[in-house]
Amino acid sequence: MAQALPDLRVLENNLDPTHPGSALRPGTRLPAPDVEVEPETGLADLYAPAKGQDFSVRANFITTLDGSVIGSDGRSGSINGPADLRVFQLLRATSDAVFVGAGTARIEGYSDTDIPAGLAQLRPQGGVPQMVTATRSGELHPDFLKTDPIVITAEKQPASTRLRDSVREENLLVCGNDEIDFSEALQRLRERGFRNILCEGGPHLMGSLISAGLITELCLSFSPTVVGGTGPRITVGALSPTDAKLQVLLGSDDGFLLSRWLLRPQL
Repeated sequence: MAQALPDLRVLENNLDPTHPGSALRPGTRLPAPDVEVEPETGLADLYAPAKGQDFSVRANFITTLDGSVIGSDGRSGSINGPADLRVFQLLRATSDAVFVGAGTARIEGYSDTDIPAGLAQLRPQGGVPQMVTATRSGELHPDFLKTDPIVITAEKQPASTRLRDSVREENLLVCGNDEIDFSEALQRLRERGFRNILCEGGPHLMGSLISAGLITELCLSFSPTVVGGTGPRITVGALSPTDAKLQVLLGSDDGFLLSRWLLRPQL
C-alpha cells in the first residue's frame, strides 16, 4: 500500500555529469513512492554516493527557517516531515554506519538502524548500518546498547572504563587522551571497512567533525516553520568556516526544501 508522501520537484541539480543523478534536470517531478514495493529511482540517484570516492562522511540535519534543529518539544522529530523522512531513510539505506552523538541518541531515543523493506535492494551487502556513537560520560540507554554499537571515547574520559563491561572490547575505540581524536576514530572505522558514514548529529558531534575538516557532504532539510527561542543550530563549537558547493536542491509540495552540499574535507 502506497504511503501518503508528497511529490518532490528538482529545483537545482549541479551533480557531476558522471553521477547517476545528473540526468534529472530542474523541473523534474519525483512522485511519491510505494517504498514497500520498490525504491524511488530518481531520488536514489540524486543521493547516490559520489563515484570514485573511497571514503565519505555525510551529515544529515533538518532545521527550521530560523535555524533551530529542535522544535518546541526539544526534539528534532517535531520539525520533520514526510519529504525529509524519505531522504533520511534513503541516506541510511546507502550508508555503512550511522554515527550519532550520545546526547542525541538519548534525547531522540535511538534503538535501531532498520531499513524499510522497499529500500533493501539498495544494500547489496545486506544487513543494516552499524550504529556508532561518541561519548565522554558513557551514559548510554540500555535499548541503545542492544544495537551492539561501536563506541568512541578518549583515554581520560569516564566512558573508557565505565563501558568496559557493557560494550564488546573490539567495539570500544579509545581515540585520544583528554579529548576524542575524531580523525583517528574515522580512520579506524575506515580500516574496518566502513566506507560511507552517515552523521545524524547532534550539533556538538557535528561541530567537532566540521572543525576537524572531516565532513565530506551535508544533506540539509529546511522545515517550513519558525519556532523562535534559543534552539541549537546544526553545529556547536568554535568558528570553523567551511566552503560548500550546492549539489542538489529539491522542493516538496508541503513546503520543505531538501538540499545536498559538497564540503571540502581533509580526509
